[in-house]
Amino acid sequence: MSGSALQLRMQERLSEKLLRGHLQLRTASTFHVEESDPLNDGAADVELVLSAEHECLLYAPESVPDARSATKPDTTPKSRSDTTCFQFLRNQRLADGTLLVPTVEGRVAAHIVECKKTLNPRKWSQVKEQFAGTLYRLRALSQVLELQIDQVICYTACRDNHMVRTSPANTVHRRAYTGLSADPGTSEGSDHAQHVADLGPPFGRIRHVDILLRIEQLDGQEVGCGRLELPAA
Repeated sequence: MSGSALQLRMQERLSEKLLRGHLQLRTASTFHVEESDPLNDGAADVELVLSAEHECLLYAPESVPDARSATKPDTTPKSRSDTTCFQFLRNQRLADGTLLVPTVEGRVAAHIVECKKTLNPRKWSQVKEQFAGTLYRLRALSQVLELQIDQVICYTACRDNHMVRTSPANTVHRRAYTGLSADPGTSEGSDHAQHVADLGPPFGRIRHVDILLRIEQLDGQEVGCGRLELPAA
């Protein structure tokens, strides 16, 4: 990704609302994906670490505050403040953050992170909808910004993983690869056991990695914290 050229395309082709709060182009070796909803899925902070500084594009849509009292629990599905920019999409679910990392010949790898307090078969179905909703947005953004995404890796960061029945073989230390050809699993969760997320058409089976969050006290709040070392660009 060429910074000046990409920045210019972003400014010329994207709405100010999308640029102001949800897309960040910067050069660094460390980025963060955060979940700030302590009532539903719990607060979380996942640190994404590269082996060296790279110019990356972080897409981090945040929850929209509404007019209801802050003391009233919000039990509705997550709503993201970039929704009005993608009203044409039927799937309005989103993962908590995506980092686009340059690879070779101007291409990029998309690392999609969703945070959950607990991962179980019901939540796994929701997570896959969020991955798919994010990929639809990335498809649109990549067309507008002239980016070619040649790898997609999805991650679920959670404190309690009820999908794992044995010692975790699917960890952040395993090498993550590009999406796989579509081959739907035979039962709910069978794709997770194969370290893929079966999103169905048009995305098929995408490489998936679990991240186990540790609980820390930050500013008096219980936060699930994780660290993800990304493959070299």
